[in-house]
Parts: sequence; C-alpha cells; structure tokens
Amino acid sequence: MALAGCMLALAACSAAEPAPVGVAVESVHDEGLFELDRNAVGGAEDGDDWDDVNLPLPGGDGGDAFDHTGVLPDGSGQTIFRGGGSKDDLDITGWRHRASGPVPDKDDITNAYAAAYIDEDSGDTILYFGMDRVDTAGDANMGFWFFQQSVTANADGTFDGEHTVGDLLVQIDYSNGGTVPNVRVLVWVGTGGEINGTLDVFFEGSADCLSPSQDTVCATTNVVEAASPWTYVQKGETADGPFPPLSFVEGGVNISEVFAGAENGAPCFSSFMATTRASTSVDAVLKDWVLGAFEACGIEITKTCDQGRLNEAGTGFVFDYHITVTNIGGGLLHDVTITDDLAGTTTTLEDPLGATPVTIDGSFESAENGPFTNTASVTAAAVPGGEVVAEDETSDVCEAADTNPAVTVSKVCEPRLAEIGGQVVVLIDGSGQVCNTGDVPLAGITVTDDCGSGPSQTDTIASLAVGACADWEVTCTPSESNADPELAEFSDTASVTATPTVGDTTPVTDSSDLATCALCPEPTTPG
Repeated sequence: MALAGCMLALAACSAAEPAPVGVAVESVHDEGLFELDRNAVGGAEDGDDWDDVNLPLPGGDGGDAFDHTGVLPDGSGQTIFRGGGSKDDLDITGWRHRASGPVPDKDDITNAYAAAYIDEDSGDTILYFGMDRVDTAGDANMGFWFFQQSVTANADGTFDGEHTVGDLLVQIDYSNGGTVPNVRVLVWVGTGGEINGTLDVFFEGSADCLSPSQDTVCATTNVVEAASPWTYVQKGETADGPFPPLSFVEGGVNISEVFAGAENGAPCFSSFMATTRASTSVDAVLKDWVLGAFEACGIEITKTCDQGRLNEAGTGFVFDYHITVTNIGGGLLHDVTITDDLAGTTTTLEDPLGATPVTIDGSFESAENGPFTNTASVTAAAVPGGEVVAEDETSDVCEAADTNPAVTVSKVCEPRLAEIGGQVVVLIDGSGQVCNTGDVPLAGITVTDDCGSGPSQTDTIASLAVGACADWEVTCTPSESNADPELAEFSDTASVTATPTVGDTTPVTDSSDLATCALCPEPTTPG
C-alpha cells in the first residue's frame, strides 16, 4: 500500500493524502530558511548555513533552528556496521555494529549534521541534513534516518531502540561521480509496505536543490572545492583542509508535506543517523554510521493565575488558573503531562498534541491568602510510552484575595435596684448585639463597656460566622451623683474587638453610640 494513498497505521486510512510532489508547497530550497548552495559557509542569501548552525564547536549555537545536532564527528574506520542484517529495510533490533574496521573510503563518513526549522509563513517543519566523506571515488550512496525513539549504540554491538511507524529515511545516491542526485523519501510502516513490507515510498527521483524539479525534498553536493568550517581531512592528507569536489552533501525535506496525509500530521523525531551503504539498492548492506540526539520536538507551557477570592463558606481562598500547552516542535507529541505544584494536580492529555494548543482551566483552595508563586510544568514523549523528549516550566503570581472584615456593636442601658451587703444600690445593666458585617469569620471577640466613670466590664464571644450576630451583657456600678436624685444620669459606651480567622488577621473594632439612662428608675404604681 503506497504512503501517498493511505499512510498505513499512521493515517488510519485517512481520506487526506500527502501533497503531490511538484505542486506548489513550501519548498525546502528557496524559503530563506537555509542555504542549500553546495557549501557549508553562509553567503549573501537569506537564511542560515551550516557554519551558522554548527559553530562554535563543539555544539554550535544553532542559528535560527529550533533544534540541531551540531557536528557529529566520525573518525576514519570508526563506528561501522557489520552483518547482513544491517539494512534500511530491516528493524534496528537486527542491526549490528563494531567500533572500528575496514570500510571503503567512499563510504567513510567524517562528519554528519542536521537541523530543524519551522517556516513562519506556512507553519511547515523542514529538516536539513548533511555529511562529508573521506573520499569521492565511485558511487556515493547515503542515507539520513530520523527516528522517533531515542536510538543509541550499545557496547555489545547492538543498538538500543527500534523503529516506530513514521520513522523517516532520505536516501541520496550519486553515481559514477555525477552531480545530480537520485533521492528517495521513505517512511517506515512496519508491515504492508512497498519495500520488503516495511517501507513506503513517498518520493523517488532526481532532485537537485540548485535545479529544483520539486519542492518537498532535494539534495546537492559541492561540484568545486569548498571551505570546511570544521576539521576535515581527506584521503591521502594528514592536515585539515577544504572539502574536495563531491565530498560534501546537504539536503532538506519538508516533513509537513511528507505526512500531510497522516491523521495526526508529522511525528516528532528524537534521534538522527547518517549512513552509507554498499549500493544504490534500497536494501543494500549498510556500511558506516554516525548517530546523535536530535530533539526535533518542542513544547511550551504558559500559565496565568487569577487573584484569589473567598470560598463560599468564607473559611479559605480559591485561586483560578489557566494553563496552555503549545507544541512548538516539528511533530506530534504524546503522553503530554501537566503538573501544577500548588493545585497538586497531574493531568495527562488523552490525545496527542499537534499544532492546536490545549488550555486547561482549574482552581485550588488554600487556607492561606496569597500572594503565591504558582509553578506549572509539562513533559512529553515522541512516541506513546516513550521517554521524555520535550519539557517546559512556567510560573505566575496568584495575588492575594481582597478581604473586608468588619464588626458592629450596639448598646442599651437599663437601671435596676439590688440589695448588696444589706444596702439597696442602683445597678446598670448594659447589653446589646455584636454583628459580623464583613466577609470573613471572626473569632476572639471582646466587648468592653466603659461603665461611664465606674470600672469597665467585659464580655466575650467565641466566634461569629459571616452575617451572624450574638448578644452581650455586663453589669455596671455607677458612681455618678447629683443633689437631685431625679436628675442623676448614667452614660456609657461599648466597644468591640474581633480577629478575622482568614486573610489579614489584623483585629477589627467598633464602638457603640453613647447610651444614657437615669440612675433612679421612675416609680411604678402597684397594680
């Protein structure tokens, strides 16, 4: 089944198909992103070149790429394939390697490199790749693998990792010293593929970047001697020098176009391998290899936290937050897991994260008021169940909630006669209500009656909910006097202090109006 027809297992037989080769798509060679111009040094053209990406050594600053491998060096006769199971159409689990050994000079890689870009106009992801070789005599058969899994070489001669449906291979062949490449774009499908059941062909044909016949993929080589920005020693030489003709190869592939027919778009790649093989045959035995991490995946998380608000009970605070995760890399992300530290939540998205951002709204409660620094983080894998290949972290300040604690106290006084120590004396009963008129509970409430000029008296109330009221009362012994008992009066004021239980715990206060009553109650007529 052809990739362009259905994208087995990737597209789940989606009706959408990849863009046909040769139609107007975002090209890899004239978008101003990268110079595919047969050399590794930046010129007058727009875009990066390999010196912008790979220098300074060893890792390079990447230029405008969102990811790059840097220069991956391969010493002469080092890290080579062995055994007949090391072929592009067989799974990585069957590949074998050794640290050193004989390899034809034309197949001996000296350096390899890759970089990933996103075209801002179209949103397409374009991968650029290249290598340089020790010698150019004879055919040149090269391959560039982009794996979704993190593939590494084991000390026992095996590789750790295996193919995932959607792994991408670009093969480039130059025959008999020719300068026009034959290019294949192949996608690993595992079963039912066009080549040995494992690979589908997206494109095959002549595709030189300086004489473009189509836009999705191209490659080119230096037809004249070209400067090398990094150490390069050609066959027969012992000193660093320039690239001789045909020893430097570069190219690019628009993976958004390759996977346009896939249900979820292009996959996210995690590692890169440059290879050479014995002949132009797709299933020829592999010879030399260079392998490196290539995290062409990216994710960004942003978060805002709203100002706090009181919960309905008035016993704590609620903080609403909004988290958005955006895939800023070149392919689909899986197992996207978002963690919020203050909310104490971990959320894993049910669906893979493609080009459309996902926003999560939530809230958490706290007995304490803000401000808080609230941190959120995200991790993602290139394949379901795979290791983390992209992560990000952000934070925002959750501002404190505004609280308005308030209390009121009312006061009345009532004289009465009482017998104390064999004497009839006048007492004043002070009473009233304390009300919580604010928006938070109050505790430790103390009412103080100044009892006019006499000794003050207090009453306490344990707590008051929002909107609640409670009675208070005290008894005062007046000291006022007047020559005319009928004119003797008592005046006093009550005050209250209460402590908010949440938010700002600075005590709140209130005072009653002045209450006045006669010391001698009016006589009553016996009924």
